[in-house]
Amino acid sequence: MSKTSTDAVEWSLPRGLIVLLSAASAVLVVAGTRAASEIIGPVFLAVVLTIAMSPVGRYLRRHGWPAWAWRRVSVRSGMRIWKI
Repeated sequence: MSKTSTDAVEWSLPRGLIVLLSAASAVLVVAGTRAASEIIGPVFLAVVLTIAMSPVGRYLRRHGWPAWAWRRVSVRSGMRIWKI
């Protein structure tokens, strides 16, 4: 990428090739996500549960509960919310 006297950006690859490579990359990302959906789904569920139960654990820690107790309350609360 170099600048000319008119401050226009000159790309080393043609614009069409850049668009084609971007589209191909997007297709690969979507295909990879679909192929790994059995792993990605539970991971996202775990992240959502962790984020949702974080305030409960923070509140209990702030009020002096022992670590094992606030962890157990957080896990049980998450299980009850999702009815697992």
